[in-house]
Amino acid sequence: MNFRTICFFYILIWFVSISNLFASEEGSLIVRNFYPNVYDGGSKIYSVVTSSNGLMYAGDKNGIIEFDGENWVKIVTGFPMHSLALDVNNVVFAAGREGIGFLERDSINRLKFHSLNHLVTGYINSNMFVNAEVFRIGDEILFVVDNKLVIYSQTKIRIIEGTNRIGLAQRIDDQLYIYAPKSGLFRYLRGEVTRVLSLDKVKGLGLCGLIKSPEGLVIFGKNGRSFLLDDDKLVDFDVGFGSFVKEHFLQGIQQLSPDSYVLKTFYDGLLLVNGELEVVKQINQSGNLINNTVFGVDLDSYGNLWVGTSAGISVLRQELPFTVYNTQSGIGTGYTAARFNKDIYLGTSHGLWRKRTDQRNEHDFELLFPGHVFGLTVIDDILYLGHPSGIYSIEKNRIEPVVHQPGGMVIKKVPFQENRYLTNTTNGLLVLQKEKGESGKRLIQSGFLEGKNREIHNFEFDSLGNVWVEYDNGIYRFNWEKPEKKRYYQRVGKENRLKKVRSIESKLYFIADSGVYCFNDDNQEFYEPNLLRALNSNKQNTTNIIGESSDKIWVLSGEQLRLYQIKDGVLYQSKNQPFRFIDGSYPIGFENVHQMSDSTSLIGCEDGFYYYEDKAYSTGTYSSVIIRNVNLSSHSKGKYNVWGDISDGNDSYWLKITEPIDHTDNSIEFTFSAGSPNYNKVYYQTYLYGYNAKWSEWSRNNSREFTNLPSGDYRFVVRAINDAEEYSKIAVCEFEILPPWYFTKWMMFVYVLVFLLIIFMSVFLVRYTISKAKSRLEKQQKEEAIKLDQQRTQEKLTSDKELIRLRNEKLRSDNLHKAKELANLTFSLIQKNQVLTDFKDELEQVKHYSETNKLVTEDLRRLIRKVNKGIDKEENWEVFEDYFDTVHENFFIKLKKKFPELTSKDLRLCAYLRMNMATKEIAPLMNITVRGVEIGRYRLRRKLELDRNVNFTSFLNRF
Repeated sequence: MNFRTICFFYILIWFVSISNLFASEEGSLIVRNFYPNVYDGGSKIYSVVTSSNGLMYAGDKNGIIEFDGENWVKIVTGFPMHSLALDVNNVVFAAGREGIGFLERDSINRLKFHSLNHLVTGYINSNMFVNAEVFRIGDEILFVVDNKLVIYSQTKIRIIEGTNRIGLAQRIDDQLYIYAPKSGLFRYLRGEVTRVLSLDKVKGLGLCGLIKSPEGLVIFGKNGRSFLLDDDKLVDFDVGFGSFVKEHFLQGIQQLSPDSYVLKTFYDGLLLVNGELEVVKQINQSGNLINNTVFGVDLDSYGNLWVGTSAGISVLRQELPFTVYNTQSGIGTGYTAARFNKDIYLGTSHGLWRKRTDQRNEHDFELLFPGHVFGLTVIDDILYLGHPSGIYSIEKNRIEPVVHQPGGMVIKKVPFQENRYLTNTTNGLLVLQKEKGESGKRLIQSGFLEGKNREIHNFEFDSLGNVWVEYDNGIYRFNWEKPEKKRYYQRVGKENRLKKVRSIESKLYFIADSGVYCFNDDNQEFYEPNLLRALNSNKQNTTNIIGESSDKIWVLSGEQLRLYQIKDGVLYQSKNQPFRFIDGSYPIGFENVHQMSDSTSLIGCEDGFYYYEDKAYSTGTYSSVIIRNVNLSSHSKGKYNVWGDISDGNDSYWLKITEPIDHTDNSIEFTFSAGSPNYNKVYYQTYLYGYNAKWSEWSRNNSREFTNLPSGDYRFVVRAINDAEEYSKIAVCEFEILPPWYFTKWMMFVYVLVFLLIIFMSVFLVRYTISKAKSRLEKQQKEEAIKLDQQRTQEKLTSDKELIRLRNEKLRSDNLHKAKELANLTFSLIQKNQVLTDFKDELEQVKHYSETNKLVTEDLRRLIRKVNKGIDKEENWEVFEDYFDTVHENFFIKLKKKFPELTSKDLRLCAYLRMNMATKEIAPLMNITVRGVEIGRYRLRRKLELDRNVNFTSFLNRF
């Protein structure tokens, strides 16, 4: 590189740096300060580091402080911690006055310090660790201790020892530059130490820092000189802010990102420089930094700049599109602002301030006029100032009175009057007009228009020559030509009070208690305009509207400010707006927004102004919610912590409680935090899967307790949103609550078995009972059937008996009749046979006497044969047998069956004997003699095998 190129590069860098330092319209970064009484530690914060999971660690005089965005935790080591570093797993390594070590979490998530002094055993002396530092280079942790590098990794420990004490060590990218005043400049890379510059080239340099630029490595000395490393040579290289380095006693340079560096000073805060050696911003106490002596700086992964100073910790949010117009002592409440002569003028409760855009420091404000300044208006290159003591003009740095009474909050040109202006005062509306003369610019008092002794807040003009005036009790209207004729409008409807009138692009809008309206001149009524109908439908309770430009309006709803875009006559809320970050900071009743350019505005607040740049801003994930503690409590154990395994992914933080929780300890409390990037208000929302039906409401409370949870598997989920409307990643905790012993799996198995047994027994008993009942029922039914059958049988028997009785009676009657007939028949037969016998006997006698006469004898014999034939006539017997069998049922059949050898004569004799007929009565019937009957009886007794003592009639009655 030749001298001409170096000079040209120097001039370019100097010009860019000067232009950045001396031309700034932006305000100070928003700063949050933490004092020692907040974190309960030492005032000097030597080092700060931030982890990827949202925790900030700071080294102070007693050890290490941890901050999670909500709570501070002290890890006492007993000696100052000067240097901190994080490895790839977010483990904190520390180097302090009396040793080195690391932090490790125990089983219940408490941090404990573990010393690594044993790694340098044999070399330790009282001063060895005084200036010890620790760095992460790649996957390795490097401790710089006296004249040694202690390289610590999970696989091995190595010590590289030099001959001279190390005076400075600085990390750039993944390299460590080491400066030993008596040895030279070295570089550690991939386990090897190489010399960059020999001693003769750095001797007397007093090296205090390095920056890697596009031209090469730039080396800064404490005397303010800077050099460019060209091969192995140092070439003078003035960066343009060398005087800053020389004047403010540079304490060191630290790389924040591959393309940004911070210069730390003892007396004037810090300077942010990019990789092109351009000054980005100076931050010191004038910009609300807690102290100008800076020890440690770290840029977290969400754009927050953490600064450790000699008075505490400051944190600055760099990515927000807001900066602050204020000083540490305060410029007052911001009421009005205006750009005038390239400078910015601010009207506040403390007076009129000027911020010069060509001023070196953006924190410098010049007080020009004390007191309340509530109106600034630029007319024809003259700035008019509204003040409680009157209206003043500012021209060519001269402040002169215009009106000697309070007023000037609003000064507006009368559209239908040439060179006339109208302003409000505490005594009504005052007309101003341009003075006559050579200048013809300056406004002078012309006279009151109307409204004397009436406090007027605002007024607007319509296209019909009317003036609409806003006062305490509503709005009234008058015509410019006839101001004495007024019409008052106090309400839209019965209870909807009118409060404000605003003009946006020559159209009047009226703000009421519940909505925004326009006025129809034809029917003299208020109506909802299509453009702002969305505001009314959303019930935002609009309190003010500020028209910034033809396509933008600001809308205030209570303490909330929102920016809307107007496109094709439709109102859209601008997306990704972080205005929630500044909600609640506006001066209520005096809300104001002032457009500085097409994309920038000044927003009045209670502490000065916010400078807002309307640019693309992502309200995406800003941090990861961390579950800090899981507390259990029970009557027997009290309150105690549990912990488990952590998995920290890109989208969520997972904690799994290792051991199941006993059912007696199921009062569980979760404590959580949105992480150190949350140094403003944050709201949390929780959900317990397996228990809750929906997400909880947003709350500032960073803990959630559940009691008497039933047994089962649960997943506790928490998420957060901050005041910049940025959402966090979710945090999840999985845990299991054990059932009581009587609800364990084994007992459930036993219960199932018992239950099945009970079911089986129940089924068996039911079936047995049903069977018994069925048997009993069947038996009962059978018995009833039997009884019924018996009853029916009995009834049938009774009926049959009755029938039999009737039959028997009939039979008896018939038998009696038959017996009578039989008797009659028998008697008639006996008589007939007796007659025939007698007749035969007589014929026998006649025959005897007529034997001589053969013819007569033959006739007598023929007659005797006819008589015998008549006595033995078969028909007579058949009739008798029929009657006898009817009276004595089946007598012959039974007797024949018993005694088959009986002849028909025997049966006839038995029938006569059964009828108890005498021998003499039987003889005629059988046509035999009495002797023949007796012989027949004798023979018959033998056939019947009857004893002589057995009565014949009694025996035959059995059949």
